[in-house]
Amino acid sequence: MLMRKENLPKGSREEEKRVSYIDINGEKYRMIYAKAYGDTVSKDILKIEVSTDFIKIVPYVKDILEEKMYNRIHLFVKYAEFLKLEISIEEIDRILMCTGYDVKFVYIPKEYKRNDYILMYDIKKIETPCL
Repeated sequence: MLMRKENLPKGSREEEKRVSYIDINGEKYRMIYAKAYGDTVSKDILKIEVSTDFIKIVPYVKDILEEKMYNRIHLFVKYAEFLKLEISIEEIDRILMCTGYDVKFVYIPKEYKRNDYILMYDIKKIETPCL
């Protein structure tokens, strides 16, 4: 159960997670959305964790971007899934490109366990000046 955001102890953070199921060609996929609260976290970040079939999920992440509801999105993928990617990062970048967002591949190579989630993309909303 979440505490009220204004009652969190100074320097702490709390994360709220919601599970969403997506049907893609008759197969069910689970996406986890997490929203963090607290003094030490940047506000309005949507965290998406993808555990399987990352390439099939990418177009749905693009749909989320096109809604323009979030200032920042962190896209995590299970390390075992990252290892078996057969598509180039450039191709994934092209799929995720969306007007109004800066899409950056931010994977940091180090030792991970196969079940670890790694931060793969940091996606930030770009403020466009009014003309």
